[in-house]
Amino acid sequence: MSASSLSPSPLSDRSIRISAIVCAVGFGGFFLWSALAKLDEGVTASGVLVVQSDRKQVQHLEGGIIRELHVREGETVVEGDVLVVLEPLQSETARDEIAQEMAANLAAVLRLTALKTGEATPNFSRIDNLAIGQSVRTEIVASQLALFNQQRAAQQARLDLLTQQEATLSGRVRELSNQLAATRRALEAAREDLVLRQQLLEERLETAGNVSAIRREVARLEADYSRLRGEQSEARESIQTVAREKAQTEADFQEGIGGQLVEAQGLYLAARERLSALDDRLARTVVRAPESGIVLNLEYSTVGGVLSPGGMLMEIVPVTDNLVASVRVMPTDRDAVEPGQEVRAKLTAYKSFLVPDLAGEVMKVSADLKQDEATGAVYYEAEVRLDASDVEAKTRFDLLPGMPVETFIASGTSRTFLDYVLEPIFSTFQRGTRMS
Repeated sequence: MSASSLSPSPLSDRSIRISAIVCAVGFGGFFLWSALAKLDEGVTASGVLVVQSDRKQVQHLEGGIIRELHVREGETVVEGDVLVVLEPLQSETARDEIAQEMAANLAAVLRLTALKTGEATPNFSRIDNLAIGQSVRTEIVASQLALFNQQRAAQQARLDLLTQQEATLSGRVRELSNQLAATRRALEAAREDLVLRQQLLEERLETAGNVSAIRREVARLEADYSRLRGEQSEARESIQTVAREKAQTEADFQEGIGGQLVEAQGLYLAARERLSALDDRLARTVVRAPESGIVLNLEYSTVGGVLSPGGMLMEIVPVTDNLVASVRVMPTDRDAVEPGQEVRAKLTAYKSFLVPDLAGEVMKVSADLKQDEATGAVYYEAEVRLDASDVEAKTRFDLLPGMPVETFIASGTSRTFLDYVLEPIFSTFQRGTRMS
């Protein structure tokens, strides 16, 4: 073997030097990056998108039998849309009967009010606002109007009778006044004649018999005058008695009408309350969407199902509410998560090149641990609000409740890669020195 074959090749030496330089630069660059480049610290947490407000449960107070079903699972509804129609617990006939009862009581109230205030005829226009048939209204008004005329005529007859008695007594008082005046004039003339005849008797120009006759006439006239005055006083007292009786008759009438009015008003209000309650129950047989959203967890899918009182028909997930991410934070990471921290969220339902990371912020963290009923795992629930402008700029798809999401919750601090590598070594060394 020649000496030239044993000597190193210049090409090999150069390759080795280049490789060494590349390795040195690579390892040096990596060491420099690991020593200087800062990496964000934080916590990863997974969860799903949910609406910011809770789902709306659609329930029914009285329950009933489903007559019509207008929606299906997953269907989008608008606020006010009819969801379900139940068989009414109370019939329309019962509702009409109560409405007629209320109308009759209202008409009685209007009749009695007119009697109490002295109106010529009642005003039944308020009955037009009630939901009753025209024939029923006509019958009620005619009946109450006839009763009004009857009561008013009976009262007027009583008052007319007393007025007639009062007029008769007033005429009697006037007649007695005339008789008293005539009797007084006759009495005065008789007294003058008696005085004259007594003088003539003293002069023996008149007989004693004639004088005695005149005395008897004076006495009779005086008795008549006293009797007439007594009859006049009695007649005047009778007039006052009739006036009092007339006033009492009017007062008794008003009192009776007032009592009937209070009773009629009570019956009217009671019927109105019953009708209002029945209308509410009938209105609730038509179940409408409390707000716009998507129908979920539809409990009944066929007509004829029996809904128990207070039972849930379905849930509606609002589509207009802001979406937030509800993520689960491990108990060991709880001390690193606080409201206000920045978040990077990734929608794992789409490819990463279709939907980049979305910015967000921790809104709140549950105060206590929660437990997954299926797996038994415990966690803290954190609510992350996604930046609306970032979502609009980076996504071309509709975000729906229930979509899975992965989040990185930044703690706000950073360390180099070298710190991450050396920390466990230093920790082990420190524990070892303490043990020794």
